[in-house]
Amino acid sequence: MQNTLEFYNKMTKDKVLDKKIKCFSCNAEIPDIESDVHRYMDSSPGCWHLFEQILEKEYADTQYWKNHRITVDAYAVQHYGKPSPRATQSVNLHLASLFLIYEKGYDLTIAYRGLTTLANYKSELFWLDPPKNVGNITVADIIKVQSAKEHGNLVYEWGNSVWNTWSNHHHTIKEFVEGHIKEIY
Repeated sequence: MQNTLEFYNKMTKDKVLDKKIKCFSCNAEIPDIESDVHRYMDSSPGCWHLFEQILEKEYADTQYWKNHRITVDAYAVQHYGKPSPRATQSVNLHLASLFLIYEKGYDLTIAYRGLTTLANYKSELFWLDPPKNVGNITVADIIKVQSAKEHGNLVYEWGNSVWNTWSNHHHTIKEFVEGHIKEIY
């Protein structure tokens, strides 16, 4: 499989991905392509395509894997979908993971354990109205990085940016997590 950055650069150089549009969910400037998207996270096909390329890089190279938990959380929350049981669970649980990382200072292993533990309480979750701006860092920024260190740092900032944009719901997420914290840690 071709290196993600090489693929992206080749596609851009070949002008296959030259036409850009804004993702209707995260507002990233992304390739205007037709492609599959996630079944309950709402994104433009080009945005989902870039996310898949980032995941490919993280899965293929352990140096890029460091902040994978945050990559998934940030993208899922930026592409919150429409009110439905699956989208409601996704947003709440990924916000809970970001809370554990950025507010509680837990490492990513504990954040993952928290997310999976809290999934047992999905009946307690409800739709959270998304903010108008879901963060200033997007997949379009992450895909451009040139090194694993830069990738890790920018992904960490991405997650923090996304967490902060949902500040209207921080109290709700905190109450939910704190209600089950003894099962997580």
